[in-house]
Amino acid sequence: MLVNLSNHPSDRWPPEQRDAALAQFGTVTDLPFPEVDPQARTIEIARLARTITSECLRRLTDSASVNAVHVAGEFTLTYQIVRELERVGIRAVVATTRRIVAEQPSGERTYRFEFSMFRDYYRQ
Repeated sequence: MLVNLSNHPSDRWPPEQRDAALAQFGTVTDLPFPEVDPQARTIEIARLARTITSECLRRLTDSASVNAVHVAGEFTLTYQIVRELERVGIRAVVATTRRIVAEQPSGERTYRFEFSMFRDYYRQ
């Protein structure tokens, strides 16, 4: 099972990303990444990370052959969550993408992101 801890619901992922998640993890469940107060102190972020990690663990199933959490959000909270997941032996991954830039005749740029793979945050 993959817990998708991000602000990108899995039902809106491109087919390639959804297919890769299902092939690697079997099922996907979404958990919205919280908004982080820019004035929050590091200790508050660490506390929030422990709470979110507990919720991720609650959602993971014992029967899944592979359990992982896709973590994508505010940098300091992401770092703390990944540390907590590593501490309890749960794999943390992030989706990698190729950014494709198109320059419009008006000079405006448009960006398209093409899913590539899920990358581990740390070596297991």
